[in-house]
Amino acid sequence: MHTQDDSLAELLALITGHDNIASFADHAIEDPSSCCQRVLSGLQAVVRLANTAPVEERFVSIKHTIIALVDHFNASLPISRLPPEILSEIFLIHRSRVVKYDQEEDLSWIGITHVCRHWRAVGLSCTTLWSSVTFVNCASVEAMLSRSGTSPLSLNFTDQSRLSRYATFVDALPKALSRGHRPQLRSLKLHDIDSRVLRSVILFCAQGVPLLEDLSLHCNDSFVWPPIDVRSLRNVAPTLKFLRLSRCSIPWNSLPLSTLLVKLALVAPSDDNSCRPSSGNFASSMKELSCLEILVLDGYLPSDAYPLSPEPVLTLAQLRTLELTDSAEYVASLLRAVSICDVESLSIGLKNPRLNREAEDIRLVIRQLKGSWNLLNKLRRPSCRLLPASGLIIEQSIGCASCEIMVDLDRTRSRRWAGDGASLTVSLETTNPSLSRLLLSLVNEVDFRELKRISAYGDIENSSWDEDAWSTLFMHANRVTAIHLGGDFTAEAILGMLITGLTNDPLQRLPFLSTIKLSNTDLGKLGWAGITSSSLLAVLSMRRRISALCVEDCLNFGQSQVDQLEWKFPLDVDWDGYTEYTGLGEEESDGDDSETNEEDEQNSEDDSDDSEASGDDDSDASEMDEEAGEGDDSEDDT
Repeated sequence: MHTQDDSLAELLALITGHDNIASFADHAIEDPSSCCQRVLSGLQAVVRLANTAPVEERFVSIKHTIIALVDHFNASLPISRLPPEILSEIFLIHRSRVVKYDQEEDLSWIGITHVCRHWRAVGLSCTTLWSSVTFVNCASVEAMLSRSGTSPLSLNFTDQSRLSRYATFVDALPKALSRGHRPQLRSLKLHDIDSRVLRSVILFCAQGVPLLEDLSLHCNDSFVWPPIDVRSLRNVAPTLKFLRLSRCSIPWNSLPLSTLLVKLALVAPSDDNSCRPSSGNFASSMKELSCLEILVLDGYLPSDAYPLSPEPVLTLAQLRTLELTDSAEYVASLLRAVSICDVESLSIGLKNPRLNREAEDIRLVIRQLKGSWNLLNKLRRPSCRLLPASGLIIEQSIGCASCEIMVDLDRTRSRRWAGDGASLTVSLETTNPSLSRLLLSLVNEVDFRELKRISAYGDIENSSWDEDAWSTLFMHANRVTAIHLGGDFTAEAILGMLITGLTNDPLQRLPFLSTIKLSNTDLGKLGWAGITSSSLLAVLSMRRRISALCVEDCLNFGQSQVDQLEWKFPLDVDWDGYTEYTGLGEEESDGDDSETNEEDEQNSEDDSDDSEASGDDDSDASEMDEEAGEGDDSEDDT
């Protein structure tokens, strides 16, 4: 008879692997506790295996089914049915947008290769996708070089703010500039490099770069000696179209001036005259650059005089953008000898002025500019509407002080500044009174009768303000419809001139003014009794043509001020919503409100006819009434 003990013995034998109970007992008697523990573990394993095996098998089956369904779903999507050629173009567009709107070292676009196997295969097979190499780390450089295949290469390094990145760049550069990749190099842009790396790059390019179209090098060393000779690049870079060299100490005679150059930008180190060409070499070189459209020269203008001739020595027919930064005498000498009649954008920076001859140099530059650039003489309408030019910028620097004047000949895109005609922008960051002569010289030499907009920026000191220049400008530019003022002193000074102009001058200054824009100005630190605010109220009271006021990034200005201005004047106030109160401006406003409420109650008891007006008025509006009253008296006197 099969007893319960027999069944237990068979089970134990099955678990432990012993043939009979006797052999099991021989082992178990030695250590009963361990024997029981082993039996219990075996039983748990049997139960677990018996219960989970079918579930695990089904789970694996379902998992494979889901993967198959996902693959089928992805394959049925329209984007998965795109040909690899189109998908590759989409990848290239995505990468270009990431690089354009973020930073060049941003490699987040690589995530497109992690979406699915199909995308990864297409991405890895698109060699052009990996041809723009950015020096983030050595591993990424090697991977991108290997995946780029035989596609033309672009090497970029633009950030040395972190020393670790620069160390990575120095380590990875020899790999990128290896002999095998040199024939593929199409673009080389290296910024903030030292002179050692600069020399190695020049030596690499001198060995032959037949596809090189764009070369941009910026050296951060203050002095490179001896100068680097790159004349061999004339023959080994026949397709060079864009050349930008900043602080590289490369003389003019050693430049790789390809006949296909479209843009040439050269910046010499400070106080380094070894890079300057002679006037003859400069003229002969520029005549060969028949495709040149953009010319930027800083410290590279000839130092000797051009031969005297009634006709221009050089005509730059294809040139569209010209930027010159140098001493006034060098700039004037060049403008006298060349014709830039078709230039659309002109920028002139004047530095290192001659002592006590600043005004003379400025007048000389502007007079030569009028003869060289005919568009400056065509600001009168209707010709100004047909000009292709985008603008003129003239800047003068004396140490840390600067004055920048910009004449914008484009039609503005801003809603508040709509309309045809030119605009004038003056930016002053100076404590040097001599810089104010720049504006006066320009106003005396250029016809601004059709000027439509004037912008003035800069919080300067009284010693730098030349009221004669602005008075002359306001008298000549009597068709201006909008002014933009930035900075406390600038706003106070010009608003004050608009007031005195109405009361003292027979010819009213800016009689057609209809729009005022204020930015970065304190509009009420002392409430409406402040200089700027009271001047603004007086101008609005006197000039009923003004219908629009734009306020941006101004202190001590809020919605209550907007309501008060629109209630008092027929005015459309465009406020950006920026609110910040400084000093006691906000507290004083609250105190004035309480005082005004008491006055309103008293007025209601004394005069019932005025109760409604008194109830609607508040403190700031009362102060505005006082200022407006003074303005009305001035208007009547006028």
